[in-house]
Amino acid sequence: MAHLLLDHPDYEPLRWAIDERLLLIGRGTEADIRIPDRSISRIHARLEPTPDGLKLEDLGSANGTCVNDVRLEGPAFISVGDMLTIGSVGLRVVAGDPPRTPMRPEPPASVDATVVRDASSTADAPTRRSLAIPVIATLLVVAGLIVWTTRPKTTVSPRTPSESVGGPVAASPSTDARTASTSPKATPIATDNVVETATTGATPSPASAEKEMSTPVDMPKTDSGTEMTEAARRALEELERPTSPSAEATPTETSANPPAEKPISAAPPTPVAPVVDADAASRLLAGATPATPSEAPTAVPTTVRLRGVDMPLATAIDRGLADERGRLLPTDNDRFLIRRLYLDLLCRTPSEEEYRRCAALGDAELVDRVMANPERWGTWYEDELYFMLLLDDFRPPEDRMRDLPGRLSANATTWKDALTEIVKSQYFNARNPGNDTYVTVVFEQMLGITVQKEPQLLEAGKKMYDGYASAVFGKRGKSQGDLVDIAVAHPAFTSTYLARLLKRLLGETPPKSVLDPLAKRLAADPSAHDAILRELLLSPAYGKTRTAARRKSDPQFIRGLWQDLFGRVPTYQELRNVRNATQALADPTGIRSVIVRTLLDGGKAGLPEKSEVRPDVWIPDQFRRFLGRKPSQEELAAFSAAWAKDACKPGTILHALLTGTDYDHY
Repeated sequence: MAHLLLDHPDYEPLRWAIDERLLLIGRGTEADIRIPDRSISRIHARLEPTPDGLKLEDLGSANGTCVNDVRLEGPAFISVGDMLTIGSVGLRVVAGDPPRTPMRPEPPASVDATVVRDASSTADAPTRRSLAIPVIATLLVVAGLIVWTTRPKTTVSPRTPSESVGGPVAASPSTDARTASTSPKATPIATDNVVETATTGATPSPASAEKEMSTPVDMPKTDSGTEMTEAARRALEELERPTSPSAEATPTETSANPPAEKPISAAPPTPVAPVVDADAASRLLAGATPATPSEAPTAVPTTVRLRGVDMPLATAIDRGLADERGRLLPTDNDRFLIRRLYLDLLCRTPSEEEYRRCAALGDAELVDRVMANPERWGTWYEDELYFMLLLDDFRPPEDRMRDLPGRLSANATTWKDALTEIVKSQYFNARNPGNDTYVTVVFEQMLGITVQKEPQLLEAGKKMYDGYASAVFGKRGKSQGDLVDIAVAHPAFTSTYLARLLKRLLGETPPKSVLDPLAKRLAADPSAHDAILRELLLSPAYGKTRTAARRKSDPQFIRGLWQDLFGRVPTYQELRNVRNATQALADPTGIRSVIVRTLLDGGKAGLPEKSEVRPDVWIPDQFRRFLGRKPSQEELAAFSAAWAKDACKPGTILHALLTGTDYDHY
C-alpha cells in the first residue's frame, strides 16, 4: 500500500494511507489529509484511485499544487517516489510502513482552534525550541545592528495584530483615512452609564435573558416586552454548551484562518535594507510560534494597484488610499461593495486582509475572485439543504454528500445534478415520509406548484411514488427516482431555482421578461450557471441593490459575527446552535442581542483593557471593522461621551455596534 509522508520541521513526521477511496487534502476539518498550514487552502487538492493509477488534482487552490516541482494545470497521475508540494508543504509518495498515529490530536470543537494550534505548535517540541531560542536571539541582535547601520529612510512600522493574515481581528488602533458612505448611520445615545443603543432602531436584549458584562453595566431592556420562549431558552443553553469533539464536520467548517489568497499585483519592489519586526522578535524570544512568511516584513513597492488601476505609491498615500508600507486603505464605498459581495456569495463578512486585497481589483476581477473562493459552493450547499429542510437529524452525513461543494468547485458536477442528488438521497426521503408528503414537497419546492390546486397531478405522483406505472407532465414512471427525474426535466425546475437565486441577490423576483430567457439558457446548458451569475453581479440591477439596505439572514448574521469577532466562520455545530436560538422567536432581534452578549462574555473576542485604548482612534476603527464605514461626527461625539463614563468598557461599545440596525443590515 502507498502512503503520503510529510516530513517538515514545523510538524511531526506523519503518514497517511492511500486506500481505495477519494481523499481530500487541505487545511479544513473536512479534509481527509489535513495539514494546518496557512499556505494550504481549506480544500486544496484531491487524490483519486482510478484503474489507470493514482490521480492528483488541484481544486482551484490559491497557492497551487506541484508534482516534482511542476505546477499542475490539470489532473496528473502520481506514483511511489514522486514529490508533491501542497502550497508550500512537501509530501512524498512512499511505500511500505503502515501510517503512524498523529502525535498531536485534533482539538475538541468546543475549544478555539486558533488558541489550540498556536499553543500546540510550540509545546510539541520544547527541546527544539529551547535550543533554537538562543540562536534566534543572536541572529536578531546581528540583524538589528545591520538594520541600524543600513536603515532605509522610510520607516516601516511593525505589523499589528489586526493585520495578520487570517487571524482574529484584534481591537488595535488604526489611523486609516476613509470617506463616508451612504449607509444608515448609527445613532448612539449617551446616558449616565452606557451607550444605550448603537444604531437607529436597535432592539436591546430581553430582560429575561440579560447577562452581566465583565464590568457591571446597566444595559437597557427591550421596549417590546417580548419574553423569551422556552424553546429559545433551550436553544441558548445549547449555544453555551461545549461542542462534542465528535460533532459532525461539514464543508462549512474551516480552520481559524481563511484560505491564503494570491498577492495583489504590483510593480517590482525597490530593494531596501532588511527590517526587524519587533513584534516577531519578542514572540520568538518568548518561545512563541515563529512568524509565518505572510507575517514577514516585505519591501515597500513604488506603485500600488487600486480598483484595477496602477497608481504611484506617493499619490495613493496623499489621497489616503494607502499607507507608507504600501498597504491599501479601502474607502467606505469599496468596503461596502466588497462586504455585500462576500455576504451574498460567501455568507460572511470579509477579513481586513481580504478588504485590502479586493480593493486592488476592478469590478470584474473582484467578482471573479469572490466567485472563485471554494467557500461559495459550501454556502450554496448549506442554502439548498436549508431550503429542503435537511437539518439536524436529517442532515446527510455521507462523505459523498459532504463532498458535493468540492465537486461543484472543481466542476466535477453541476448545480442541477447536485440538487438531484440531494432530493434523491435517503435523507430527503426520511424528512418527507409517505407518498402525500413526498410528492407535495417535490412539486412545491422544486417546481413551485401548489398541488392542492392540482388533485389529479398529486394522485398520479403518489401512484408513481408507490411503485405503480403512472404519468405526470406527460412522462411515465413507476418509482420515486422517476418522479424526481421528471420534475428535474420540467422547465419550471430551472426557472424556480433561478428565481430563488435572483431574489436572494437582488432582493426581489425579477420580471418574466428577465427571468425566462435566463432560465431557458440555463436549462439548455447547466454549466452556464456561473456565467449567468457573473453577468448578474456585474449588471446595473445588482448595482442598484446598494441603495437599499437588506436585513441579514440568520446564516449571514451568524457567520459574519464569528468572522468579525474571531477571524473564522463557525463550525456547523456552532451555526446550528445559534440558528436554532434565533429561530425560536418570530423576531430574532432580541435573541441576536443576547447571542452577541454571550460571545463577548466568552473571553475569546480579544477585547483590550480600557486603559490601553485611545478612544479617538479605537472607536472609529471599530466602526470600520464592524460596519464598513467611519462614524459621523455626531456618532463619534456620542460614543466618546459614553466612553468617558467609568462603567463603559470596550465590550460595551462592541455590544452597541453589533446589536444595531447598521450591523443587522447590509
